[in-house]
Amino acid sequence: MSRENAKSRLLESAVAVFSEKGYAATIAEIANAAEANIAAVNYHYGSKDELFRQVLRRAFEQADSKFPILAPSGATPAQRLEAFMRGFLERSLDPGPAGHFNRIMSKSINSDDTPHELIFEEVQQLELKHLDQILRDLLETNDDELLRFATVNVISSSVILSMNPRMRMHLFPDPPSPETLEAFIQRQTKGTLAFLSSLQTT
Repeated sequence: MSRENAKSRLLESAVAVFSEKGYAATIAEIANAAEANIAAVNYHYGSKDELFRQVLRRAFEQADSKFPILAPSGATPAQRLEAFMRGFLERSLDPGPAGHFNRIMSKSINSDDTPHELIFEEVQQLELKHLDQILRDLLETNDDELLRFATVNVISSSVILSMNPRMRMHLFPDPPSPETLEAFIQRQTKGTLAFLSSLQTT
């Protein structure tokens, strides 16, 4: 196996293992899944944190290829917000590779051992910078405090299915039909837009 193939195999194995166990996954578990030795992880990635960073990027790439969070060029701010939320919500219910990023985040974010600064850096580049521009355009404001408040609301509404598995099972005990999922996405989006509209009048 070539060096690049070995590195790629480690990364894909790490995505799957971190998706199952969060940051608590061990290097030994990842190496075992890739049928490699522990030294290979350090050789190719240098540290667990650097491997985790690359895992986040790869998992996001897999998610965004199936459920993009960016609307087509020319979309209105409201349409861009809907695309952003839709991508998050659809990823939350995907049992395959497109759901890995959300599962990694949900299983890692509340752990004391997780490198939270690393996660924030990556999420800022992968997601939040886009949401920030959407909200600036939608609310027609550069008020940082208002934008932070709006961001928290949008993210909370978007990741609710990932971060609360019990609620997900309550809402969708069986995989939802396309029509059921579409109705849920529309309700979440409309509710968020109504909330954001209220911020413009306060």
